[in-house]
Amino acid sequence: MALLAEVVSFLGYALLTRYIFHCLQAELGLGLVARINLAGFAASRLFSIGGIGGFVVTYQALAKRGVSRSIAVVAVATQQLFIYIVLWSIFFVALAYLIAQGRGSSGSTIFAVIAIAMILGSLTYLIYLYNHPTQLRRRARDFSRFFNRVFRRKVFNEEGIDDWVDNLRSGIRPMTARRGTLRTATLYAAIWWAFDILCLYLTFQAFGYSIPVGQLLVAFSIAYTVGMFAPTPGGLGAVEAVMLATFAGFGVPSAVAVASVLVYRLINYWLPFPIGMVSYFTIR
Repeated sequence: MALLAEVVSFLGYALLTRYIFHCLQAELGLGLVARINLAGFAASRLFSIGGIGGFVVTYQALAKRGVSRSIAVVAVATQQLFIYIVLWSIFFVALAYLIAQGRGSSGSTIFAVIAIAMILGSLTYLIYLYNHPTQLRRRARDFSRFFNRVFRRKVFNEEGIDDWVDNLRSGIRPMTARRGTLRTATLYAAIWWAFDILCLYLTFQAFGYSIPVGQLLVAFSIAYTVGMFAPTPGGLGAVEAVMLATFAGFGVPSAVAVASVLVYRLINYWLPFPIGMVSYFTIR
């Protein structure tokens, strides 16, 4: 049942990706989108620079299929925005519930709050740049130079960055003008997280432990927020450590917590990896 829940979770992710491209007037089949997503997951598990490997694989696969580069960047960025807005909403709701129950927050909770504040600050800065095209072009040139230096090749054409930024801003407009976009995209992102959380819940059930939903949601959302900043691929090690520390703070038996978290990460992290590697070769 946990494995099935993870499959449904991934389907929600693929539906979110396809819907965003649909809003941007780039029609892609669900099968192709699923293969690109799986390949991106595999790349993110190989490279540790903030999931940049998954972004590069997705970006290149879309470019080869005629999707403009500006649309590809807008789509990937928008997808991740909805994914993490839902995650942070889960965190705040679960945290508020636990506080209402008279249970204090842990050090991990404080760290997660600080991390989310930093992310929201970055989002505010991006909105500012969007409304100030000159500043946006300057920052885009800085980013392209850094990106090319990291990969030691010319991934972005620095000379054409101004035209690229103008196309990027044009690509965002259909997302903001289309009615119902926010509701539908949030629904698909919620499917991604809800069934992933259900997978973890079912692994606890498999070991005979019924974990309170509030504790589960807080530990889950903290772990994945902290995992965003981990230097390891896909937050490997950081996600597990934060989950176990948070569960220990809630009094969950350590043997049950360790077994449940490791089985969950086997399903969530490791099983998609070989499938993603095969998908990578099918989309090249």
